[in-house]
Amino acid sequence: MPPPADILKVAIEWPGAFPKLMEIDQKKPLSAIIKEVCDGWQLPNPETYALQNGDSTNFYITEKNRNNIKNGSILCLTTSPAQMALQLHDRIQSGSLDMKLDALKELANSSRDITFAQEFINLDGISLLTQMVESGTDYAYATELQLLSHTARPTDLYCYFMKECSFKIGDYRAAAARLCEKGFEVLKAESIHSKRHHEALEPVCGSSSFMALDMELVACDLVSCSFGEILSYTLTAFVELMDHGIISWDTFSVAFIKKIASFVCKSSTDSAVLQRSLAILESMVLNSQDLYQKVAQEITIGQLMPHLQGTDQDIQTYTIAVINALFLKAPEDKRQEMAHILAQKQLRYIILSSVIRSNKPINDEMAHQLYMLQVLTFNLLEDRMMTKMDPQDQAQRDIIFELRRIAFDVESESNSGSIEKRKSMYTRDYKKLGFINHVNPAVDFTQIPPGMLALDNMLYFAKNHQDSYIRIVLENSSREDKHECPFGRSSIELTKMLCEILKVGELPSENCHDFHPMFFTNDHSFEEFFCICIQLLNKTWKEMRATSEDFNKVMQVVREQITRALTNKPNSLDQFKTRLQNLSYTEILKIRQSERMNQEDFQSRPILELREKIQPEIMELIKQQRLNRLCEGTCFRKISSRRRQVPVADIKAVVTGKDCPHMKEKGALKQKEVLELAFSILYESDEYLNFIAPDKHEYCVWTDGLNALLGKEMTSEFTRSDLDTLLNMEMKLRLLDLENIQIPEAPPPIPKEPSNYDFVYDCN
Repeated sequence: MPPPADILKVAIEWPGAFPKLMEIDQKKPLSAIIKEVCDGWQLPNPETYALQNGDSTNFYITEKNRNNIKNGSILCLTTSPAQMALQLHDRIQSGSLDMKLDALKELANSSRDITFAQEFINLDGISLLTQMVESGTDYAYATELQLLSHTARPTDLYCYFMKECSFKIGDYRAAAARLCEKGFEVLKAESIHSKRHHEALEPVCGSSSFMALDMELVACDLVSCSFGEILSYTLTAFVELMDHGIISWDTFSVAFIKKIASFVCKSSTDSAVLQRSLAILESMVLNSQDLYQKVAQEITIGQLMPHLQGTDQDIQTYTIAVINALFLKAPEDKRQEMAHILAQKQLRYIILSSVIRSNKPINDEMAHQLYMLQVLTFNLLEDRMMTKMDPQDQAQRDIIFELRRIAFDVESESNSGSIEKRKSMYTRDYKKLGFINHVNPAVDFTQIPPGMLALDNMLYFAKNHQDSYIRIVLENSSREDKHECPFGRSSIELTKMLCEILKVGELPSENCHDFHPMFFTNDHSFEEFFCICIQLLNKTWKEMRATSEDFNKVMQVVREQITRALTNKPNSLDQFKTRLQNLSYTEILKIRQSERMNQEDFQSRPILELREKIQPEIMELIKQQRLNRLCEGTCFRKISSRRRQVPVADIKAVVTGKDCPHMKEKGALKQKEVLELAFSILYESDEYLNFIAPDKHEYCVWTDGLNALLGKEMTSEFTRSDLDTLLNMEMKLRLLDLENIQIPEAPPPIPKEPSNYDFVYDCN
């Protein structure tokens, strides 16, 4: 007879003792089970103990997540989270540097568990960590008296030396003199355990005078090793604790922000400290408008630039993330100012040379941050794109006059002749320039989008590509009216199209990695992009031998040429131009014909009817595969909150991405990494079972499977891909016998009945 479902057989470990195999009753309170385990090892005070998972996460077992325990699980008996939090809280404040460092290492690891994090935060642990950061992770100066006494231990002398070097920089020789008084040989032999410290102090062994050493090198080596480690683990623990969203980011002082900013501004900051400091600044900016103001006062773009010129891609990613966060949260009036600063500081060139064209492949997170920067930069054009031209504004009208002057070199004629004659000349020239309104071209720019952005592009093209501009205008003005390509109208419509393609004015997507390297090769990338495309439009117009009635058709072809060229993500604008040259109108026709033929093979009515008939079978096959994968199970990373077993019948909904409760108020960069892999099961009004899939494929499999269980449609991209692949394969298999046979659009007519049925053979 199988054991009851509530009885689980597990192994429980305790340091220094043989593991125990025992049965636990899930109906019993967890405290009763822990007491039973403690009694077996004769451990007093069972309330100070708890059970942890025996895997690498070491998360605590609680009443909320105990249902995740499986038969055969390995558990560990350990100190309770409350007791552990109290011990670490005390050890962190100890006078011993080694004890402090070990405690912070343990805290950084334990803080990933929300059960422990809650207990540590209840002890005002966040305030303790922020105070340590603000004071440079120093400990009480009261210990200085002990360190200077004749009875000081060697370890205390080492700690004092560290403090002297850390907080009285430049006074290394004074620190060395005090160490000489206390007996440096004992200190060297008994206190310094690190191999790195031995190597740093090796010259001392044969030296008769400690003062003769280059103390600055020794001190710097010791400081960078110990102080950097302490600060690194302090910030790591802080980041892990804040990621649980238990307390608000608005609670931190200006002193703390200044200290974090100072770590970013220093060129010699330890890489781990720098990485965590950048992550903290990004989260501050994104999670609090008030903190944005304070961070913006402490950090400048110029101070962030050196971190992009290094070789550590993680630090480069966090640096761009901070720049993006400052961009995203900046008020409208500040964004243009930031853009000018970025141009002055040559951000684009640094990113291009040190990130995009570096020897290291760009990972997904870096690609996302570059995409974010690209979108935010292009969004600066939104103001001009949505600004109508004022026909009465003389400064704006002067831009149109400048376009006319460059095209026709009419500066000498501007004040000659009567008013009527000048008006007639203006009307004639504006018609040649291709404006819709020949009398008052300003009216053409009252349409938004693209508004004044189109006029800006035209002026840039006229001034920076003057020969091409004049050639296009004069070439079209010499054609018949119906065959001329109207430059003004084309520029306005093309600008609008480019804004649509690049999604100017739209917020960046949280999961997109679609950045284009070529836009980082020029300070005026959008304008240069326009200049290439307006010449393409004129070329395509000639190839199509288009007339004014074909304007929309030409624009459709140009859009297709641009989007196909962008698909390959050219590394430079020159590569983009070369790609466009290969995508002539003739080539586009060939591509369309090839695609049309492929579509026609599968778009005839009989084929479509067959696809509709087969599709439910294929969907059922995919559904069964997803459900089988659910039965097999998958190893997920453990989420520390709200975990439990739930019957399928109790599942009410499945939510994904930012709608998941465990994705709210997390560190921004960390959240982006897992956002597209997160999903949660709602099984009560406010209860969730949270997941983070190991990869995109598992995410799609599980969300599809859960939706299938709930009777909902499977909507993942993998389902669409599988359906398309399997359906096309099945169609080709079924049509093999019809190779080279034309399939009629309609079924053949039913023949007349035969005159007799003598041909029927009765087998009986």
